[in-house]
Amino acid sequence: MKGYLAIDYGSKRTGLAFSDESGIAITNLKTLATQAPDFIENLFSVIRERNPGTIILGQPQQNDGQHSVLQQQLDRLREVLLQEFSNINILFFDERYTSKIAERIWTEKQGGRTSSQKKQQKKKEELDSLAAHILLRSYLDTLY
Repeated sequence: MKGYLAIDYGSKRTGLAFSDESGIAITNLKTLATQAPDFIENLFSVIRERNPGTIILGQPQQNDGQHSVLQQQLDRLREVLLQEFSNINILFFDERYTSKIAERIWTEKQGGRTSSQKKQQKKKEELDSLAAHILLRSYLDTLY
């Protein structure tokens, strides 16, 4: 089996993380602008470059287990991915709290400092890829 690609899809940004088939090391990848005209093209490019055997789509759920408002968009994204990459296993995995955990980790790493607007944008991008990392680690922990 090939590696794993996690997609933490959001209405503004989409974080990505990748692990090889061993599932030991995870690499945070770039964050994509979800609303950008070339979003799908950029996502396809990452998938072709990494060539994963499995794609894990983060499925945000509410505390009561109900699907979030993003579910219809995620369903459409999964369909587009399946049409283009029919040889890749594409599945949903609960991503509840990944963004909150990422925020806590990032804040601890930065020592709680706030910074300039430019650094705030970089923080948001790092948070999205870190959330994808946490999503992927959570999924891999169910396998090993």
